[in-house]
Amino acid sequence: MEVVLPQPRNIAVIASLVALCCAAIAIPVAAQGNAGTTETAAPLVPQELLDAREHVDAVNTAALETAPPAAGNRCDETIEVAGIGSACRTPSGLLRVEQPDGSTSTIHGLDAVPLGAAAYAPGPQARANNAGPADIDCVADTAFHYTLVYARPANVTSRFATIAPKLRTEAYKISAFIDAESQSVDPKAGRHLPFACDGGAPRVLNAQLATAGAGVVFEDVVNDLKAQGYAFNSANSSERYLLYVDAPSAAGAGVAGTGHVSNNDDRPDELNMNNKGGLYAMQYNYANGGDAPHWEVMVHELSHTMGAVADSAPHASGYGHCNDGLDVMCYADGGPTSRYGESSCSTKVLDCNRDDYFNPAPAPGSYLANHWNMAGAANRWLVPRSAGDQVPPIAPTGLTQTGASNTALGVSWTPASDNVGVTGYDVAIRTAGGAWRTALTTARRTATIMPLNASTTYEVSVTARDAAGNVGPAAVITGTTNDRPDSTPPSAPTNVAVRTDLKARTVTFTWNESTDDIGVASYEVHRLDLVKKGSTKRAVRGAVRTVETTYALRSTSLKPGTAYLYEIVARDPAGNTSRGTKKTVAIRQDKLRPTAPGRLRGSAATSSSVQLTWNPSSDNVGVKGYRIYQKSGRAWVRIGTFKPSVTSLRVNRLRAHSSYAFHVEAFDAAGNARPSRTLTVRTR
Repeated sequence: MEVVLPQPRNIAVIASLVALCCAAIAIPVAAQGNAGTTETAAPLVPQELLDAREHVDAVNTAALETAPPAAGNRCDETIEVAGIGSACRTPSGLLRVEQPDGSTSTIHGLDAVPLGAAAYAPGPQARANNAGPADIDCVADTAFHYTLVYARPANVTSRFATIAPKLRTEAYKISAFIDAESQSVDPKAGRHLPFACDGGAPRVLNAQLATAGAGVVFEDVVNDLKAQGYAFNSANSSERYLLYVDAPSAAGAGVAGTGHVSNNDDRPDELNMNNKGGLYAMQYNYANGGDAPHWEVMVHELSHTMGAVADSAPHASGYGHCNDGLDVMCYADGGPTSRYGESSCSTKVLDCNRDDYFNPAPAPGSYLANHWNMAGAANRWLVPRSAGDQVPPIAPTGLTQTGASNTALGVSWTPASDNVGVTGYDVAIRTAGGAWRTALTTARRTATIMPLNASTTYEVSVTARDAAGNVGPAAVITGTTNDRPDSTPPSAPTNVAVRTDLKARTVTFTWNESTDDIGVASYEVHRLDLVKKGSTKRAVRGAVRTVETTYALRSTSLKPGTAYLYEIVARDPAGNTSRGTKKTVAIRQDKLRPTAPGRLRGSAATSSSVQLTWNPSSDNVGVKGYRIYQKSGRAWVRIGTFKPSVTSLRVNRLRAHSSYAFHVEAFDAAGNARPSRTLTVRTR
């Protein structure tokens, strides 16, 4: 069945929309220079993003100005709003969406794509970049939870197999970002998103919608899902939905998403309307979005469903957004109290200054201590992190630039400390005022960042993390590349040590880190040929490259009783190599015999068989197996060889009323063997 998208019934809406969409509205853009400065155009913001933001503002403004006022919780009259559906304006400025069965819900309007030049703080950005399953909580279906949904119109080819894993990945990023923002306020106040899971991963439902034309309408998507059994705007439901709709919005390809919100309710308790189930946070397949989910869009829509931003908040716009800077929830949306100021926050965070909608530890008497708080205990849709280590490491100290070339920067720092222990460091970089990007993750305390541009100034941040996923604050420095290639080799590795483990059949090399003006990229382990009188050939056999200061090889490739010469060389990113440090490896022969098989005994003898059982042997390298011998006259004859796991067997084809002598011999890989005592048994 084909469903025709509703068309506007109010000519005034169309006229207002056209006038506003075509007007030259000046949209403030975050300046990429010093804090406190503003610009009306920033070269790092693509023009299409500015156009999309202006278009969505125009759609929302036209709908709100033209829609009739609400009468209580009902509408006297409804109009059709492009991309939203049947809607009216509520006293708080929200759009009330009416379903065919008369049920209603409120949304904040449409959101455009986030401004591309906006930078997230390096710590939360690193957490999002490295997010995984440990960053969400899998909960029972009866607990309050979000469910991921891939939804597509019937006339769109399904991409469920492709989008589902991407949707999970973006969900991990959202939760990790919220958790990092929580911990930046209070290290013990981590927050996770709860999800319905299958096999430890968030469940993704595959939903087909009615056929759509040029784009989908929010009301129609919700109505389709409601008809399929999805919860809708219900205080009795424990489920909410985070959707990726594989089609553009009917309002235009520049619309990124929308979601439910009740920003006229600022009560601080669990009865707040933002605590209901059956609410929807929706991302559309928008132009230039790469046909994929984006956590930066979804965290905005998800925050709406959790009550950001109440109209009574200090910096509220009146249309569900805020006014202060690069806050995740802020932009100039044209609301009745919209006074957008881009200089308030220089990097994107959840709630600039923690005073409008998100603060896990608000000060007594503050606005968020007495009003709805997305990070507060009353919010059922964020949960405290699972019990365990919730204390992040401190920031690394002594972060310095060690060197530079025309393509790379080298940095080093002193170890960070943690209540349990630091497991690694995340290194991020950006041009001054640009967006942070993760350069590398390392367990070492040095880093070489490349490829970079020559004669360019960069900001470098380093954050420490622990085994529980806690990430500490960032240490940040400024470094500059030069115009010359690197020609300085690293120092030679020192204190090379060798440990031979016959049982594990490994030879392990360890050494101290080499130093370099920019940084060591890797180490090479060379095997050199030995020649008489101690001289060597430079021929390299089995060269191995490693980034660690340890390397293990299998000793099975080496002949026991033979000495081998190895050389460790350090290499930097430019390909300069250090002098080699040599080490002789002598593979000793295994001459130790296994212990004798113990307590050899016979049982369950019949007229033609006997059961032999013994206690297992042990060996310095490992028992390879057992040999079973039976005496025949004066000679011992081997009647079988078995794996080391066999310590009991039945010997058949014996004569009745006869005596037999047996013994068991344990042997190892080197051929060393030891027999058990002799056992004599008699058949029946």
